[in-house]
Amino acid sequence: MPLMQAAMYTCTLLLCWLGARIIVLSGGTELTTGLLMSLFNYSLQILMSLMALSMVLVMITISRASAERIVEVLTEESDLKNGPNPVETVKDGSIDFDDVTFSYARKAEHPVLDHVNLHIASGQTVGILGGTGSSKSSLVQLIPRLYDVTGGSVKVGGVDVRDYNLDALRSKVAMVLQKNVLFSGSIIDNLRWGDENATQEQIDNAYYNLKQEYESKLFEEGEVGMEASKKLAELERAYSDCIEDLNKRVSYDNYGGTYGMVEDLIKQGKINEAQKQLDAIEPRDAEWHYMQAVIYYKRNWHIESKKQLELAVALDPGNAKYQNTLNRLTESINNANAQQQQGQARGGYSRPDAQAAGNAATASACCNTCSTLICCDCLCECCGGDLIPCC
Repeated sequence: MPLMQAAMYTCTLLLCWLGARIIVLSGGTELTTGLLMSLFNYSLQILMSLMALSMVLVMITISRASAERIVEVLTEESDLKNGPNPVETVKDGSIDFDDVTFSYARKAEHPVLDHVNLHIASGQTVGILGGTGSSKSSLVQLIPRLYDVTGGSVKVGGVDVRDYNLDALRSKVAMVLQKNVLFSGSIIDNLRWGDENATQEQIDNAYYNLKQEYESKLFEEGEVGMEASKKLAELERAYSDCIEDLNKRVSYDNYGGTYGMVEDLIKQGKINEAQKQLDAIEPRDAEWHYMQAVIYYKRNWHIESKKQLELAVALDPGNAKYQNTLNRLTESINNANAQQQQGQARGGYSRPDAQAAGNAATASACCNTCSTLICCDCLCECCGGDLIPCC
């Protein structure tokens, strides 16, 4: 880029000097001032194009390097692979670190773990203490074989973790990190990561057991009582969300599903509540667009209702309900447009101060059309007034 700018400015200076010299020596016969300005413009356009071309070449070089790196990441294969005859079952929960040495880089000067020997019996609880960066997490991550040891061996249930099928081993080892993370979905969905078949009764029992545990520590002095109070508040909030989500699902089931609830609200005339329930439904399939068309029709937004019905028919062409409803609505809109054109041909939109009785039929047709299109001001004028109470 600096080189291109230097070339552009040098070219401009040369044109100035040579052009001025020719004009002065020839007295304006060989080169005029206007021609010199044209040369300036042409040269600038050419140089700017060359500069843009150089930018494109730079971007191509950068893009090529980025694409190569992306391909390397996508084609990278894990070094952690199953052996020829992997073990599929974990006998028990005992853990053994046998002279374990580990480092993240093979050529590291100092290993992260150096000749560690540790035995943890099945069912035993062990606390590993240490400051930040003292390799506590690294030690734990060797158990589910997130990394392979540099030296020695890690055994679970008396078998080297490298001899296990990775899926079988990791299905029996659970890691809870310090940072609390909720996955997308409801609280109940997150709880069922531990047991996807958990019933509401099991969730309630777990809640009451935890609540009793925290309440027993609530009035203890110091940090124990404060932590118990904090956990109890979080537990109550999570359980409240669970109950709310469960009530929603029960309501949906009682109404025959989410669309059944929306349909019931429409029948009750609660259009705004029906719209809120419909907005919360995902994915938006053909039935969703059909219910949206019904809500628009109830609001007298017939054109928008027709658009939603067309989407429903496009998503489910074989549904007779969608097609018949679309045909009836299209016929109704066409009739309303025809009445509007007849009213215009008869002068139905001209409103003298005292409207003649002979125009009553035209005014009635115009009112029906305007009501269909929700044109309040036009409707008022057709009825013989400006913003009369009917509007």
